[in-house]
Amino acid sequence: MLDFAKINVTQRDHPMQTLTEKRKQTRFYGIFPVLLRFPGKRGEQPDPHTLADNVSQGGLYLQLPYALDAGTTLYALIKLPSGAKLAVYGQVVRAEQKSKVLFGIAICFRRSRLFSSSAE
Repeated sequence: MLDFAKINVTQRDHPMQTLTEKRKQTRFYGIFPVLLRFPGKRGEQPDPHTLADNVSQGGLYLQLPYALDAGTTLYALIKLPSGAKLAVYGQVVRAEQKSKVLFGIAICFRRSRLFSSSAE
């Protein structure tokens, strides 16, 4: 299990925290740069760079200009505020249209590995 306290990620106040929380892991809200890769899609489309709205020990929530089907597997490299990078293999569990041009994508981690900021 990842220990966000050891990698200098702090939880910030967020309007959604006033709602009843059903998740088991604490969410950390902020702006986290993310690079996505899709297994088997090499060369078909560029690897999208986007931002995650929140990250937890078990998943992340990000926005893309297109939807991804539930069950889609992907790799993500997430840059944390401490400079550490979190590499994950995950699966889309939900996609919801946020506006005419943005979709919110919820991703559940299947595997993850943390690289400290000194491991560049």
